[in-house]
Amino acid sequence: MFASLKKLPAVVIVGIVLVLLFPAYSMWNHSMLKARIQNECLDPRKELQDCYYAHYKSVAHTEGSAAAVKELHERRESDDLLKVNCHEVMHEIGRAAYDERGSIADAYAHADFSCWGGYLHGVVEASMRGKKLPDVASTTIRTMCDSVKGDGERSFTHFSCVHGIGHALMFVSDNDLMTVLERCDDLVDIWEIRQCANGAFMQNMFSNYDDHASDFIDKNDLRYPCNIIREDEQGICYQVQSKVIIDGLGGDFQKAFRFCGDLASSTLSAACTSGLGAAVSLYSMYDTKRIAALCSETPSSVLGESCLYGALTDLEGASGSTSLGKTVCSNIPQERQGACLDILLRAHADFPGKAMNE
Repeated sequence: MFASLKKLPAVVIVGIVLVLLFPAYSMWNHSMLKARIQNECLDPRKELQDCYYAHYKSVAHTEGSAAAVKELHERRESDDLLKVNCHEVMHEIGRAAYDERGSIADAYAHADFSCWGGYLHGVVEASMRGKKLPDVASTTIRTMCDSVKGDGERSFTHFSCVHGIGHALMFVSDNDLMTVLERCDDLVDIWEIRQCANGAFMQNMFSNYDDHASDFIDKNDLRYPCNIIREDEQGICYQVQSKVIIDGLGGDFQKAFRFCGDLASSTLSAACTSGLGAAVSLYSMYDTKRIAALCSETPSSVLGESCLYGALTDLEGASGSTSLGKTVCSNIPQERQGACLDILLRAHADFPGKAMNE
């Protein structure tokens, strides 16, 4: 073989060598990433999210999405930062799963539903990779989730797929939120339109923390873009805007609760505060005592109920169970525990799709 190589042009020889070395390089690169996540990614002084994303993207592409999911679950039990970032990490694994499986339906057939369905969202995002928004036909948007509705419409699988469309449309439009909201209307069904808009608003919020920030985030106006969109979409927007609001107010939940309470209507205030409740759950790293304490510090009992509703819903989405929610209620003052359990039942009943676990 090596003798015959001498007869080939140098550029061809280089190409062959690179092909032969690529598997070894990939394994070396992957081992370097593993070393990085074991050392640098565990250093609390660093911005670690990108490190996690790169690591699990590498695991998914070199060892398979199932291996990446397995490792994530093993690690997140003892890694609080990974625990609260697992949704976005699951997006990366879901994108790899689509590449691995070749279709939404097949990737969903092997899906992991934890971490608020981040895997499912990533699958849908990957299905639109390389496209531009005008290339995506209305019929495609309307039908792309038909094969993955699970046991029926509005199942958790159905919700996650349609929500993922909102994320994906933001990617292929360079975060053109207003146009994406118009394209969500292609879904026709009101419930699907709302879930698509929810995904679009979430991607808009997260874009503020990556390399391609949306034009529809204004750190000097925390009501924007919720204050310039259709009235029927404003509540969804404020519910998802929580991280922008909290970060804009220096991490002060009391100021954030007052911000929500000062909105134009009680409906918007409740939606905004329920979004803060989900953030309370996340920022406290699912510390049930901390969640109970923070939601008890709202300016009014009505907002306190909205905070609990958001927190208890988030706990179910993150853990697939109502058990953590019950623990939160046990940490509420005894005279309010019954009301808390009623809120838990309502949050559970409203949870997208059927109950995952009791």
